[in-house]
Amino acid sequence: MIAFTNDDVPPAYANTMGIRFEFFRDARTTVNWQPFVGYVTELIRNGMPVVLQVAGPPGFEAGRIFLNDLLITSVALRDYGRVILDLTRAVALCENVEKKQPLPG
Repeated sequence: MIAFTNDDVPPAYANTMGIRFEFFRDARTTVNWQPFVGYVTELIRNGMPVVLQVAGPPGFEAGRIFLNDLLITSVALRDYGRVILDLTRAVALCENVEKKQPLPG
């Protein structure tokens, strides 16, 4: 799912509407898909805040990460192989259950 957001966006981007990619499954496959990689690369190159969110196990919050800072060097170098590696690393960080909190209630 794709959503516009100001959540999870650092203060430096506070006046810019961001975009959040929410994955409920197949995040690792999608971040290797060239159209997705190209789209994220162009969004970051154009200064749009981009957040990646990966669903957690039942009863746990989703993991989220702000991608711009993570991908800025790869994007600037136009190194799409490195962008894919960075996106894969971002998914792994989001999937890290230890960093997720149980949902309240």
